[in-house]
Amino acid sequence: MVKVSAEQKPYRRALMETYGAKVIPSPSDETHAGRAILADNPQSTGSLGIAIGEAVEVALGNKTLISHLVELGLIETRAYPQLNCFAAGVMFARTEGILPEPEANHAVKGAIDEALRCQEEGISRTILFNLCGHGHFDMQSYIDYHAGLQPLEQIEFKSAIE
Repeated sequence: MVKVSAEQKPYRRALMETYGAKVIPSPSDETHAGRAILADNPQSTGSLGIAIGEAVEVALGNKTLISHLVELGLIETRAYPQLNCFAAGVMFARTEGILPEPEANHAVKGAIDEALRCQEEGISRTILFNLCGHGHFDMQSYIDYHAGLQPLEQIEFKSAIE
């Protein structure tokens, strides 16, 4: 969990711990990436990008299985701009009555795109995705989205590629 979110959203942490989760604020000293960031800036409050980077580092222990699933064509990776993901999350909420957490909007966007592709091709497929949480504790992100403000991750990404 992003360190600043862990500090600013204690109810989210409490909910996660209620279900047995171990919450580790990111950046952490549990990964190489986290240790490097903390060495450079011990007061780092983290970001979604850092947390994802640490999660990927941890997930690399499962890379053989994941790579095999990709090779078999059972899973694929996709990347989407943050604002498109929020639009998908809002569409999902209005259709299904469940407000996805912002991180889950990426999976929602992928599932919607896949459904539209299947519809265009006239094929019927089962589409599986992981809606890993609701957005009830992330309402500021949705307030910012509806106000036309860009999420911090989008701004950081743009500045990184310019």
